[in-house]
Amino acid sequence: LHTANAGDSHILLLTRRGAERSSGGGCDGELVSVRLSEEHSGKSTSESERVEAAGGTMANARVAGNLAVTRALGDHTLKGDPRGRGLTAEPCTGARAVDPRSDVGVLIVSDGVLEGIDDAECARLVDAALQLPPPRAAITAAAAGGESAASCHAAARSVVERALAQGSKDNVSALFVRFDQPDG
Repeated sequence: LHTANAGDSHILLLTRRGAERSSGGGCDGELVSVRLSEEHSGKSTSESERVEAAGGTMANARVAGNLAVTRALGDHTLKGDPRGRGLTAEPCTGARAVDPRSDVGVLIVSDGVLEGIDDAECARLVDAALQLPPPRAAITAAAAGGESAASCHAAARSVVERALAQGSKDNVSALFVRFDQPDG
């Protein structure tokens, strides 16, 4: 699994603790999250230091006192401003082997999701959604992908709905990608 992130969204690998020892193909064990991304914000000491070393300024944990993220795909105006030096679109990358016996999938969430709930709660919500038959609305929304796509839709939706219910005020988005599970 190869990952790249720039900004304040997060990539969570969802894996079953103890499933690699299970003879039942990975259905046993608690679903836990492993963060595969770094937050690129002015709150991060290493990111603030990186921006300042490149000649940019940090004020109130923001690049040039304006932008909360230190790596962004847009914001071209600020990238051309001398105070914005160090703001980059260069992602942090990673690679990890996927264990088909325990790794269930990847959840990608915007920072607004994690304002309302933590990584562990995201894993519990996805696990609960995957245990239930997908609702008819999810099956309709994911018609081309069948029941598996509908389960992914339901899992992502449950994470978004919980974050909103917990009062998140930022952008709240989630995407769940389920790995093929081995027969067995």
